[in-house]
Order: sequence, then C-alpha cells, then structure tokens
Amino acid sequence: MILSRIKLIISKQVKSKKYEAQSASYFSVLIDILLGTTMNNQSTTSINPNDSYDAYWQENHGTRPYIEKKTPYADYQPAYQTGHEGYDRYLGKSFDEAEAELKLDYEAILTQKSGTGLAWIKVIDAVRDAWDRAGTT
Repeated sequence: MILSRIKLIISKQVKSKKYEAQSASYFSVLIDILLGTTMNNQSTTSINPNDSYDAYWQENHGTRPYIEKKTPYADYQPAYQTGHEGYDRYLGKSFDEAEAELKLDYEAILTQKSGTGLAWIKVIDAVRDAWDRAGTT
C-alpha cells in the first residue's frame, strides 16, 4: 500500500510539471517495473492479486444494506476493487471529488472482465463503502 501511495505521489508530480504525455507514460512504466507490477497492454495488476480487502468483502458483503438479494459477490467485486484502489489513486480527494473518475475506473474494470456488470447507480454505495474502509485500514 505504501508503494502504491509513492507511485501516486510521484505520478502527480510528473503530471503537475506538465511533462509531455509520452514522457509521463515512460515514467509510469518505470514506476510499475520498480514496484513489481506488470503491463501487457492492459491495466496494471499487482503481484499479489489476493489482497486482504477482497477476502474481507467476500465475507462481509452480504451484510451490507445496499446489496440486492440474490446478487452474488462476483457482481459487486469490481465495485469493491474500484473503491479500494481508488482511495490510493485519488489520495487527497474526497469520495465526492473523485466520483466521476471512480465511475470511469469501474467501467474500465467491467470492460476488462466481461463488458457487463451492474450499473454504476447500483454499485456506488459499494464503491463508497470500500473507499471508506481503505481509508481506515
């Protein structure tokens, strides 16, 4: 988690200096390599895909008030992932400030996984829940 925060801070610094997009892209790849992530013309995936946040949500999502009955965990997993990863990605922003970007992130995850999933309006509370939990763990 600390390494992802370092990456976020450095990436923001690169963007704030208004480097050319290509330079920023090379810089991002370098950071990914240093942090042990991979890029295969897809979004980065961490070395340890079994983050503890996923285990927590698998165990606890059914107790959340926003869960629609009979909707499996797998349908909410991209929302929890979006909130958890988004907290670090948009460090320093409130959920409300990052909401539009989080929605795009969620839609990108759905596209990578299958192209279908629950509508944003149905998962926004799950995204916020994971965001809030990421901020306290």
